[in-house]
Parts: sequence; structure tokens; C-alpha cells
Amino acid sequence: MSIQITTLDSGLRVASEFMPNIETVALGVWFDVGTRNELPKQNGIAHLLEHMLFKGTSRRTALQISEEIENVGGHTNAYTSRDLTAYYARVMHQDTELAIDLLADLIQNSTFDATELEREKQVIIQEINLSRDTPDDIIFDYMQMAAYGNQPLGMSILGKPEVIAKISGADLKKYAGIHYCAPKTVIAVAGRVDHAQLLDWVKKYFGQLSPVSDAPIPPSVYKPENILINKDSEQAHLSLALPACGGKDPDYYAYSIYATLLGGGSSSRLFQEVREKRGLAYTVSAFLSNVDDTGLLGIYVGTAPGEVAKLAEVLREQLVDSSRNIKKAELDRAKQQLKAGMLMALEQPFSRAENTAQHLLTFGRVLSVAELIEKIDNVTPADIHRIVGKMISAKPALAGIGPKKSMKVWEKFELT
Repeated sequence: MSIQITTLDSGLRVASEFMPNIETVALGVWFDVGTRNELPKQNGIAHLLEHMLFKGTSRRTALQISEEIENVGGHTNAYTSRDLTAYYARVMHQDTELAIDLLADLIQNSTFDATELEREKQVIIQEINLSRDTPDDIIFDYMQMAAYGNQPLGMSILGKPEVIAKISGADLKKYAGIHYCAPKTVIAVAGRVDHAQLLDWVKKYFGQLSPVSDAPIPPSVYKPENILINKDSEQAHLSLALPACGGKDPDYYAYSIYATLLGGGSSSRLFQEVREKRGLAYTVSAFLSNVDDTGLLGIYVGTAPGEVAKLAEVLREQLVDSSRNIKKAELDRAKQQLKAGMLMALEQPFSRAENTAQHLLTFGRVLSVAELIEKIDNVTPADIHRIVGKMISAKPALAGIGPKKSMKVWEKFELT
């Protein structure tokens, strides 16, 4: 299997990967835009726009959008992240043109009907309220906010109800016109697809994207603070963040490996120390959250309020110890977890298309599996010691939800 990539005169990139042993295609349109491209006064507009594109176009009603794709047994969906927005479909290979036509219609011809918009705003406001009532969900928004404050990367993807309520159809159309432009877009397809035919369809249906991209991406700087919410509950939900790196940084693979060995599975340091040996929590994890130019190493734990002090000490011990003591066995295990996870994901057509699109938007090319494996294998214990030493020299950003007494304990957490 090889990937074919063509850049059209508009700057739109079209990529396809032929997979001979399947009868379907996974295809999507990825835009290099997300929450970090918003201003505070429009926070949530990227996510609202994603919802509204399925609510009717000048050619199709919302019902017709659903019926046309489901009439052929396919499905569509979309997602918004901090730095990407994607619209995608899965269909039988003979229905590829229909899927491309449908996605192009959503993206270029949505009408933003006023009645549909008001109804969808209420849906999203309910989604926001549900998230706020779910501590093990909203804690991650608080962690981002604690790390970046009022900067775009500190804002919620869902937005704020009072901001969402004021967004108009004209606002959505203007935002799409600025950010949904050809040079910031990749159309990627994996499955039983012919690249030449795909190009003909893309040229036929995607002719309205602007060839101009002049919206700069605002930088975000790590500015740690504490966001602690007093809430009477049986669990204290705790998260901390430390400055990591962006996806383009050569140290990205070292940070990814470290997040895995620290809290990426049941054999990880935190799972073993926090849950298995001491019984301090049911849930504990570490993860890397990054965009192209910056990132965070995050830790999440849900624990009994009375165990916060003990838990904080274990976290401190493990973070400090891993700055100077990484065993070869745990490093090798984390590498294998990353490599296996990557290879397993790439057995799925959608994952292959998504991987292609994300690489083109980040690196301008698709990194081969062999290259990725080499980058992972080249990470040494000294690399881990170096990046962890750098991280723990910074002040952590803390987020917490739980009884007042437990929050007072958590706010005193320090690494030095």
C-alpha cells in the first residue's frame, strides 16, 4: 500500500491510499483549525459550526443528509479538537462520489437556518451543562485552563453558554470563510479508491474553498495556576499538568514514551504504585496533550478525599524518581506499547486516512511507519531523564474538584 498525494492549484491537498483487500472507503476532510483559533468572545464557535453543517444546505435538508448516506449503508460524523476540525464518512467503494458530494455540500453550502441554529445552541448548552455535572470529564478542561489561562488553548472546546447564545448565522459563515480555506485543508481517503478518479471528484465538488489563508495561529504560553472547585462528593478528582512539547518537536517521542510508562496502562508506574500497591485510587492515568508547537504532560486521579495527601506524595515521588531512574525494561515495554498501538490502529481504513491528514497538516508530508518506529526506538533513558528533569523544574498547573478540605491539601502540591 502506498499513499498518493496531489496538491491542487488552490492549495488543497488530496491524499489517497489504496487498500486492495477491502470493499469500503473511509474518507474525510481535515481543517487545520480548532479552538485555539478562536477569540474569547467567540469561544465555542468551531464546535458549533461543526454541528450546524449537518443541519441543512441549499441542496439538502438535515433529514436528506442523513437519509442519503444511510440509504447506501454509510455513515458520517465529525469532531472538533483544539487544533483540528474533521468531517468524515465511511461508505462502500461504489458510493465514494456520493460521500464526497455530501461532505462538499455540507462544508460549502450550509444555510445556517435561524431556527435550526437556535435549537442547536440549546443542544450544545445542554452538552456544556452535562459536562460540568461530570467531574471526570470537566476536570480536563480545568487542567487546560490552569495551564494556559485565558489564552486560546486554555478555552473549552464546547465554549461558554453565554457566548454560544450570542453567535449568529453570519458569525458562523464568516468564521468558516476565514478558516475553511484550501491551503489549510486535506482530503484523505483510504480503502478501495482510485486516485485519478478521486481527483476528478474533488475538483468537481470542492471548487468553492478559498485559495487564501491569512489567519495566523495565536501562540500559547504555559502560565500555570490552580483551579480548584469545592464540591461535596465522595471522590476528589485531581489533575496536574507540566509543560511538555509540540508534535513537531524532536522530543515528542520521548514525551510520548514517558507518558506511557508513567501512566499509560496497568503495568505503568502510577497504576502500580497508586492503585495496586497502595489502593489509593481506582482510576489513575498519565497522558500527553499537544498541538504542533506546544503541549502538556497530564496526570489524572480520582481518589477518596481523605487520601489526597498520601496520593500527592506518591505522585511527587514518582515524578522525581523518573527524572533519574528509568529501568530498561519499563522503557522497552512503553516503546512496544506505542508501536503496537500505532500498528493496530493503522489496520483500520479511517485511522490510516486520519493519520495521513494529520501528518500532512503537521509535517507537510506523511512519515512512514519505519521512520516512526525508528524515532521511538532511538529514545534512551538519558532522553527521559532530561525531559522529566526539565518538566519538574517548572511549577505544575493544578486542577481539582472535590470537598473543600481535600482541595486545600491539593493546592499545596509542589515538586521542589
